[in-house]
Amino acid sequence: MAPTALMMVHNPLVAVVGDSAEMLKTLLHRIEPDLFLLDCNMPGLSGFDLVPIIRSIPRHLKTPIIFLTADGTVDTFTRTINLGANDFMVKPISETVLHEKAAAHVSDYMIIRSLRNLAG
Repeated sequence: MAPTALMMVHNPLVAVVGDSAEMLKTLLHRIEPDLFLLDCNMPGLSGFDLVPIIRSIPRHLKTPIIFLTADGTVDTFTRTINLGANDFMVKPISETVLHEKAAAHVSDYMIIRSLRNLAG
C-alpha cells in the first residue's frame, strides 16, 4: 500500500497512513500530532482529500497543516488555504525553510493547545 499522509508527532515520531479515510480517522482519534505535512498529489487520498477529514475531528481544527507540492500555481495555493491549510511550500523544499516554518507553526499551536487544555 502506498503511503498517503505523513504526520509528525511529538518526539518526533512519524506515522505513515495508508489510503483509507476510515484508517486515517481511527488514527486521528488516537493521536494529537503537532503538525501535518501533506502533498497535494498523493496516491489514494490526496492532500486535498485529507484536509477536510483532518479538520472534521474537533481536536485537529487548529493543528497546523503545511502543503509540500511541485504545483506552485496560484490556484493550488488558493485551494489549499481555502481548505484550511496553514502554509504552502513549492518543491524542491529547502530543509532550513521547512524547519523554520514548521517550528513557527508548532510553537503557535502549542500555545493554542495549552490554552485549550486549561479551558478543559
